[in-house]
Amino acid sequence: MHTVLLLGELDRASAPALEAEIERLCALGVDALTLDLNGLTEIDTIGVAVIVYRRGWCERRGCELELLADTPLVREAFARAGGGERVPFVRERIDTRVTTRAQVALAAN
Repeated sequence: MHTVLLLGELDRASAPALEAEIERLCALGVDALTLDLNGLTEIDTIGVAVIVYRRGWCERRGCELELLADTPLVREAFARAGGGERVPFVRERIDTRVTTRAQVALAAN
């Protein structure tokens, strides 16, 4: 299991950083990936769309992608965009499953 902690804003300007990290991890052979969205201060429909798209992308490469998000900000963004039913949310972190961890600081340029 690999967890990526996202910090800041996930939007059109910052989404490429997340996509690059997901691609890098899949290329390394990671087979289970959790995106920890609890550090986000903003997420727009582009951010939701990127996560939903990358979930399918990961599945086709044999990598499970799930989300850790207990904030109203994230859940409301997914509800508005209609993406919540396509990406599984994990209610609580199980730290014993986390073998590696990375942080991706997202900021609009």
